[in-house]
Amino acid sequence: MKRFQFTLETVLRWRQEQLRTEELKLERLHLERSAHLKALAGIENSRRQEETAVLASPSVGGTDLVALDAYRTRARASIERVRKALADCAARIEAQQGVLVEARRRCRLLEKLRSRRMEQWRRAFEAELEREASELHLARHASQGRS
Repeated sequence: MKRFQFTLETVLRWRQEQLRTEELKLERLHLERSAHLKALAGIENSRRQEETAVLASPSVGGTDLVALDAYRTRARASIERVRKALADCAARIEAQQGVLVEARRRCRLLEKLRSRRMEQWRRAFEAELEREASELHLARHASQGRS
């Protein structure tokens, strides 16, 4: 009997490659999200440090307070930009997770089909071996009976 050959092996490999690609896309989105979170934390820490430095100063003048207010305004704008980027990234992550689930489903479908076909082939192979063993056994008995 010939060896097992899955006719959709090329399609399965292609689906597996698609799956790996989609996993990498999701990983990049998670890295982007982490970078946004790090930027957000950095802006907030910097804002707190500036406020603490100005307010802890022994003599706080009006220009210092005006500069601090301007800095807070810029920090709030930066925080808002980063939060919008985070929301956009979260939406893209959610969409990519859906794409990844579908890619996994397609891949598993072909893997299950391959597994079933291999099991069918294995059963047919074992049945053929059994038939050949039976024929060999009968042939031996027939040749021993003539001797």
